[in-house]
Amino acid sequence: MPKKLALIPALALAIAGLGATPALADTAAADSAYSAPAAAGVAAENPETAEATDDAAAADDAASTDDPAPAEPAPAEDPTPSEGSSSGDDAPATETPDAPSPAEDETPAADATTDEAEEETAPASAPIEATVTVDPSTVDIFDFWEDGVTITVSGLEKDDVVTNSLTGETKTAKGSTVEFEYFDDAEEIVEAQVVDFAVTVERADQEPQEFPGRFTITEEDYEEFQEGELSLATDSMSVSEFKRKGIAYSGKGFIPGETVFAVAAKNGTDEIIYIDDSVEVSQDGVVSGVIRATETNDIAPGEYFLFADGELQFSMAEFTLTADQAQASLTVSPKTIDASDFANKDKGVTLTVSDCTPGSDVRFVVTPKGNSDVTAFDQTLTAVETGTASVNVFGTSSRTQAYVGDYSVTATCGDDTLTGEFSVTSGANAGGTTGTGNDSGSQLPRTGADFGGLTGGLALLLVGGVAVAMTMRRAKAGQAPTEL
Repeated sequence: MPKKLALIPALALAIAGLGATPALADTAAADSAYSAPAAAGVAAENPETAEATDDAAAADDAASTDDPAPAEPAPAEDPTPSEGSSSGDDAPATETPDAPSPAEDETPAADATTDEAEEETAPASAPIEATVTVDPSTVDIFDFWEDGVTITVSGLEKDDVVTNSLTGETKTAKGSTVEFEYFDDAEEIVEAQVVDFAVTVERADQEPQEFPGRFTITEEDYEEFQEGELSLATDSMSVSEFKRKGIAYSGKGFIPGETVFAVAAKNGTDEIIYIDDSVEVSQDGVVSGVIRATETNDIAPGEYFLFADGELQFSMAEFTLTADQAQASLTVSPKTIDASDFANKDKGVTLTVSDCTPGSDVRFVVTPKGNSDVTAFDQTLTAVETGTASVNVFGTSSRTQAYVGDYSVTATCGDDTLTGEFSVTSGANAGGTTGTGNDSGSQLPRTGADFGGLTGGLALLLVGGVAVAMTMRRAKAGQAPTEL
């Protein structure tokens, strides 16, 4: 029953006691009545005095016979004792011994209220007697950075509120124990030391109590801890490529069969991109794996490191993730050209690769489709600082009709392979005489390949008015540079 409800009967008794107050007033009146008989009683206690009084009264009666006038005061003197006597006779009748009973009734009511008040203020739970333990009580600094310690507070009651002074973290007990994990992930502790702390336990009906705790951090035993070897498949990769492929790694010198902890993060930050805490070591003491974006997909360009930690050895390697270049593209212009224009060295077809890595090789291959007397063209150039490489392809034979047909174009830029095509159509001058005219017109000039006209007709575009490169393959048939 709630305490407030339990107090209702006691309060009812107290109120009943207060209702008996008029009886106390009657008792006071009776007490005042007792005063007159008390005087008479005192007189009655001395018989001689009483007899003397009676004699005097008789003498007065005798005298009153002679002088009736003075006798009148006598009856006036007698009423007081007479009334007192009457009061004395009546007093026992009016006295009520039960008058104090309301006061007796009040006493239990007051005691009940006091008991209830004492019950209300008494603690409803046992005193707080918690204990604090730390596991491990002694830890080396590397293990502390990696694993930390576990603080256990026991001897609790459900709903106790426990605060850890090391972090300010607060937990509410669901049973008799509470645990806190504490480690130096920022690696602010860099030397051996004793760490003192306290936990505060709060219980609803008691004052908070504080309990001390302690653990010791020791230096790492570097004599047994050795630096091993760790190598990466590459030390530089674009962000997008890293997300697709990752970077393979391997290390040696570890304990065969042990489990190695591997982590990759950005230098100077807490941005971890890869964690594997169970990398198996082979029987040869070799550890291997692939750095992948296991912790986040939001990876920024920058300098990164890989750290592999075994029982007695650690290894580290650094790598760079670069910003993604714009995706390389191939432009073929025009897509359709008359044979006469194709055989014009000032026109022809322009092949351009954009957004390739500056300084990288760009390979162009032009292949005629179907049956053709023209063989494939293959040329490799170097991308300039803007990531661009271009080549202009045209024919030099006066027999332009031989170039009519469809051609496929392939350009390779790093790992990107780009494709395109163009068509050479017969026009008004198809079959006419253009170019150098150094052949009979019955067949294409031969340079060891039927595509020799195009090979000998290779020229590079001008970029910004500056010739970025000039490449020529002299025809085996003795074509002069003027035929370019």
